[in-house]
Amino acid sequence: MVNPELEEIDYSKNPDQHLYEFWASLDETERANAKRIAAELTQKRDLEPTVVIIPVAAHQEAGLIHHTLSQYAAQRDNVPFSIVLGLNTPTNDPSPETTQATVTAVSKATDEFPNLSVHTTFSTYDTPIIGGVRRDIWNGVLAASRPSWLSRHQEVIGINHDIDLEYLSPHYIAQIQRYYGIADMNRAYRLLDLPGQTHEPTFTMAKHARSPQHPNISDGVFWIDFCNRAAKSSFEAATVVPFSFYAAAGGFRPEHITYESQSLMRGVRWPLIPGAHIATSPRRYIERFAEHGYKGIWSDDSFSATDTCRNPQDIIPDISRNHLGDNIAASLYNQIDGHLLIPAINDALWQYESDAHRRGIQRELTRDELAPVLLATVTKRLCLSRAVLDRVIALPHLTEHFENLYAPDEIANGYLDDLFNPRDDAVPS
Repeated sequence: MVNPELEEIDYSKNPDQHLYEFWASLDETERANAKRIAAELTQKRDLEPTVVIIPVAAHQEAGLIHHTLSQYAAQRDNVPFSIVLGLNTPTNDPSPETTQATVTAVSKATDEFPNLSVHTTFSTYDTPIIGGVRRDIWNGVLAASRPSWLSRHQEVIGINHDIDLEYLSPHYIAQIQRYYGIADMNRAYRLLDLPGQTHEPTFTMAKHARSPQHPNISDGVFWIDFCNRAAKSSFEAATVVPFSFYAAAGGFRPEHITYESQSLMRGVRWPLIPGAHIATSPRRYIERFAEHGYKGIWSDDSFSATDTCRNPQDIIPDISRNHLGDNIAASLYNQIDGHLLIPAINDALWQYESDAHRRGIQRELTRDELAPVLLATVTKRLCLSRAVLDRVIALPHLTEHFENLYAPDEIANGYLDDLFNPRDDAVPS
């Protein structure tokens, strides 16, 4: 389902036309900034057509550089890719010593991992906003990659990551390239030609790492990760966006404080790339979950130029088991309905109708035909959810609360009622 607030992509245009038009749409200041960043990125060598793009709060995140780059260095496939580190600070840098330590950490890591193609750029902001920070870096990569699509008509794949990476599966980059047809099964690499149709974005398989000091918060994070995975959704730092689509979508929105990838992913449940797994830090949950619950993790006030979760000075205590149960109970409706049931029901109906059309059935399907499909889908999803609550969360009163709320036959019949006898005030799915 496409976010109605966003314009549709015009797929009738050639992909390189999107790139030309986006570049032309940038004002003089933004284009000059993109060229500056491109010049910094290509000082020593050109970018590869597969680019990992990472913003780094240089005044706070020096300690994360080595571990994150080590994960890319551990990739087992000899496929070329570049890593772009977009170092940034507030204009009035609150910690110039840490900023210098970040620059030094990058230099040391690139010396230690000579197999990596690491490129850096540096920007300052009066008020750093993640949508604007990402947009500047991506526009700089686009400018640096212009030879690929101007003269050779070749696609560039952007991989949107964060610096607080905990784990990357050993064939992560190769699986992405294979998905887009860049690497064949023999791991031979070739550049991806711009096709007649714009390549669409997708997700890799993402989750949050566990914190040994916070087992209860970690279980709460596991629950939300499970719900996102069930909905075929993922995180900002696990999106893969071909630059022809980036251009067609108009790039990141500079005013977006959070959920900045929505302007690119356009509210659509894209397929997940199999075999490409990433684990990111649970640091923001650890900082905010106790006081704000799920709703306050990704809110406008949870991001600032000097986020304390980037370099916490004190060990934040874990929440209690009962506190965890209360937070999950408060979010059950949104997570079960929005993530686990509605996407699965829509997918099941679409698949059943497609199969019926392939069998030559052109008429509208009846309620009696769809009822067993919906009941089977709802039952399967609820059983899976109950198993996670039982085995991971392990709070009997929460399981009982879940069973009282969700009866498979009632949910399936309610959905069928909305489908065949829609109310005037019903919101379409």
